[in-house]
Amino acid sequence: MSIWQMQRRELIAGLGSAAAWTLVARARQSASRMQLIGVLMPFGKDDPQYRARIGAFLDGLRKAGRIEGQNVRIEYCASAGIPDEIRRCATDLVALSPAVIMATGVSTVVPLQQATHDIPIVFAGRARPGRGWHR
Repeated sequence: MSIWQMQRRELIAGLGSAAAWTLVARARQSASRMQLIGVLMPFGKDDPQYRARIGAFLDGLRKAGRIEGQNVRIEYCASAGIPDEIRRCATDLVALSPAVIMATGVSTVVPLQQATHDIPIVFAGRARPGRGWHR
């Protein structure tokens, strides 16, 4: 085998290795770019309302092309309707700097608004927030 053939093989092996590392780096980069969504609910995790709403939420995300674990990461916080727990959840979710936080129930929106002015809050619920409800 000539030196040229050996150098060529080493070059091809080196290029293959570089391509593999590029793919690994891109996979890591896309994982780090995976958008984070925070979810704050005034239900306990055992509550049928919690499971039903999470199911509907995930279904809506799937229809929009967002799959948990593939292109979106979701941090859930169930507060069981306890005011101190709602405030703690709001603070914890805001500390994660999600792209958006979904809140269900008026009781979850106000603590989130008090915790952040930068992160968009999406309100999902049947009741419309009453008078005096604002930042």
